[in-house]
Amino acid sequence: MQLIGAQQEVMVSSVFGTNTIEGGALTKEETTKALQLPQNAKGETELRATNIRPAHDEEDQAIRLPIP
Repeated sequence: MQLIGAQQEVMVSSVFGTNTIEGGALTKEETTKALQLPQNAKGETELRATNIRPAHDEEDQAIRLPIP
C-alpha cells in the first residue's frame, strides 16, 4: 500500500511508537526507510518494524468501516 503525505507520517509514527514500546532501537528515519523498502529490511530491528506495519494497516482499514 503506497501512502502519501500525512498518511505516511501517521503510519511511520505509529510503527515507530509501537516498535519503540516493544524495545526496538530504530530511529524514526530508519523506520521510514525500512517501511519504504521492506524487501531490503535486514536484521531483527528492521524486520520487526516491517512486521508491525500489517497490523497497523489492518487497524486503519477497520476504523474506516461503517458502524452497523
